[in-house]
Amino acid sequence: CLYGAGLIYMFVGVSIVADMFMAAIEEITSRRKQVVKADGSVVTSKVWNATVANLTLMALGSSAPEIMLSIIEIIRQDFFTGELGAATIVGSASFNLLVIVGLCMVVIPSTEIRKMQEMDVFVVTVVFMIMAYLWIAYIVTIESPNVVELWEALVTLAGLPVLVYISYLADTGVIRRLGKRLRGSTAVSEEDQLEEQAMDLLKADDENSVRTALRTAIAEDSHGVKAMVAKSLRDKLQAVVDANIAARQSRAARRLAVKRLSKAAKKEAESDTVPQLAPIGVGRPTVGFACVQQSLSNELSVKHISVLRSGDFSEQRGDLKGRYTVRARKDRRATQTSLLTSVYSSEADSVQAMTMVIANGEFSLLDDERVKEIAIAVPRSSSNGGLFEEFIVNLDSAEVVMDEEVYPVDLGPITSTVVTVVPENRRGVLCLPYDQVLVRGASEPQSVQCMVERLDGCSGTARCSYRTLRLSAVPGFDYEEAEGALEFPPGVTERFVDLTILPKRANEISDHFTLLLEDAEGTHFDPNSDGGESSQVLTIKIGALSSVTALRSESSLSAVLNSNWWDSKFNCDEVRLGQVAWRDQLMEAIFCNGSREAQSEAEWGEWIFHVLTMPWKLFFMLIPPTIFCRGWVCFTMSLTYIALLTAVIGEMAELFGCVLDLPDLVTGITFVALGTSMPDLFASRTAAMQDPTSDAAIVNVTGSNSVNVFLGLGIPWTIGAAVWAIRGPTEEWTRKNQWVLDQAGPSMRGRAGLVINGAKEFSFGVMVFVSTAAVAIAIMMVRRRRVGGELGGPLLLKVVSGFTMFLLWLAYVALASWNAIRSDIADEMEMIGMFLGVSVVVLIFFMLTVAIAMISKGPIHVEEDEGEEEEEYRSSTKTSMARDGTMSPPDPTVSVGISPEVSPANGG
Repeated sequence: CLYGAGLIYMFVGVSIVADMFMAAIEEITSRRKQVVKADGSVVTSKVWNATVANLTLMALGSSAPEIMLSIIEIIRQDFFTGELGAATIVGSASFNLLVIVGLCMVVIPSTEIRKMQEMDVFVVTVVFMIMAYLWIAYIVTIESPNVVELWEALVTLAGLPVLVYISYLADTGVIRRLGKRLRGSTAVSEEDQLEEQAMDLLKADDENSVRTALRTAIAEDSHGVKAMVAKSLRDKLQAVVDANIAARQSRAARRLAVKRLSKAAKKEAESDTVPQLAPIGVGRPTVGFACVQQSLSNELSVKHISVLRSGDFSEQRGDLKGRYTVRARKDRRATQTSLLTSVYSSEADSVQAMTMVIANGEFSLLDDERVKEIAIAVPRSSSNGGLFEEFIVNLDSAEVVMDEEVYPVDLGPITSTVVTVVPENRRGVLCLPYDQVLVRGASEPQSVQCMVERLDGCSGTARCSYRTLRLSAVPGFDYEEAEGALEFPPGVTERFVDLTILPKRANEISDHFTLLLEDAEGTHFDPNSDGGESSQVLTIKIGALSSVTALRSESSLSAVLNSNWWDSKFNCDEVRLGQVAWRDQLMEAIFCNGSREAQSEAEWGEWIFHVLTMPWKLFFMLIPPTIFCRGWVCFTMSLTYIALLTAVIGEMAELFGCVLDLPDLVTGITFVALGTSMPDLFASRTAAMQDPTSDAAIVNVTGSNSVNVFLGLGIPWTIGAAVWAIRGPTEEWTRKNQWVLDQAGPSMRGRAGLVINGAKEFSFGVMVFVSTAAVAIAIMMVRRRRVGGELGGPLLLKVVSGFTMFLLWLAYVALASWNAIRSDIADEMEMIGMFLGVSVVVLIFFMLTVAIAMISKGPIHVEEDEGEEEEEYRSSTKTSMARDGTMSPPDPTVSVGISPEVSPANGG
């Protein structure tokens, strides 16, 4: 009992330090790099490819105890092999694939399903996993029985880089493209076939613009395009293509207008770097629109446009009132340059000459309001009631009412915004106006607003999440971390993220951090911006204090220069953050639940856990936080502690097995494998429930099982084989391995090798694991085909599937343990009965799982009713228009405006 309790307590320590090790790996693999192109655009990407990270550092982190146990065992035994390390490798692989994946099947709610997205990587890792275990069984039983040659060990170790490289090719799509090329030109994807069918329906030439628009439409709504092609709805498909082409042209014009405004702002600020983001409440007070262009879906009747109050209004406190005018083209039939290009590249007189006033109105902002959405009724033509393809909203004037006195307010850089009407049901894309912006350093805290735009459509509700990520800037010292979600109701195209920039010290250099948008719902991100389709990235540069400001707090210029050099080399804020994190780590180790305040509310169960784990946490206090050196110091120290603990675990496990009279192989595949895999169990369960796919719960397991062989056996076998190839057959080696020499005969004469004790039992366990793994993979594929995913699904199916997976693990443990204990003394009838009994039970539950899957259906997902959302939006806009503006309701002859006599002749 004492040995068992001590072993469990050691597993608790390994679990704690393994969490610290994984935190270091996550910090290392989350690092990002930025490349600035010649045109000034920024491309942000992760340094580590996700698949490469999962199969190297992540796999090492989850399998570190098993790998270190195997390495330390062979070193501790003077390079003679033991049974514990290798058995733990195979036992841990069995527990990971059968028990952990089976549990993940059950914990997913019955109304949800989890499906793998990275099938190419999954296939590669499964093939390598099966081949790796078959390989080690082959070399110790057939190629060189009971002995591992140096070349065999090197081949085993070389499997890791081969796995990583091929998985990387699968992740980047190279293998899929190569397969298509080998199958010939007749192998065309479904998307390519749909594209060609659509081109034939449109009778269009092979023009890049048409094909690009078609690809965008297929990516947004492949089912809709397929339906239009099947029903030969040429006009409707042509309208979709035209809308996509117009959207691309509109985006190009918008980028040009933004570029012109950016250049003007740079010239005004006497800066030739990135666009400058003005802090809230600083600078000349102005009023203007948020963006140069906005979109409006055809089916909506109201457009919300954001008005910004910028600068320091401390001397002009009071309610702000403004007036705006809505203008549209006089000649709607003429094919002319877009209004956006005309507004920001032509003189104001020429724009007024080609447009007419169709409506005007007023808006107001309260004293403490910085941003206000004004609701504008969509203007319609007086002749046919149709919508204008685009119209301009001009900001005419603004004034502040203070003590019954009226003071004019200057207009900001964006006094005109162009609203482009797009076809109905276009959800648009989310993007950021710039790839990078500059916030000038200041000695006081600054608040800034970053705008997020929704372009090329605003039908339905769109959402996304945002968070800040540090680069050289340090949260808590250079800026305050921000995290949240943005929601764009139908018709709304701007939302703002508030960020706080902390004061700069005189000895600091400029720093960078990023604002990351991700998890888009109801729309997607602009693929042409930094971050691509999966996210959007805004790089925010915090400038250093000017030399004049810096000298106010320094005795001499040399002091400033010296301290700047120190900060550039060591990032002083990062060092300070690390010290704070280390102190917090100590407080979490001392106080129950991590702090003095939380300790006062702790329950008795939490106190028991705290008392048991506090010695471990204090023991691990030498491990620094992940802040230092991007996590590499924490990585190294954690790995050292894991090696130390696994050395003790190896000794205790042998003593525990000796007390119970169990072979080391049985101890390794049961007690030790369970103890080292428990952190993976809880981590995979959490990942399966939180992630929208099953990749984290399945692909990581199959990849980790392969890495277990390549590193957990490849490294110690290579070390041992190399040592004995150099030492030769010593007297001790000959005495211990005489039975190997007798069996090998002349082939082993005059040389030594790494002898595998219990090779027969080890190979038997490997073959049983491969068999159970094949059945487990078959269950996952049946579930994927029948219910649409490997995890979750109908209650009966997921319970039976999970139980069958657990039964497969019990079958592996039972057969491997029986073979290690009874194979030499069991008679033929016992062997037949053991194999037949286990096989029949497994077969029955496998067939039951398949039968239930065949009659089961996937969960029904209830789609969000966008019609109700739009109706709520319209009712709310009526109230806001009545409250915020004085714009007249639509007239029977002229849709909006104060005068039904407005015509092209008078121009307003």
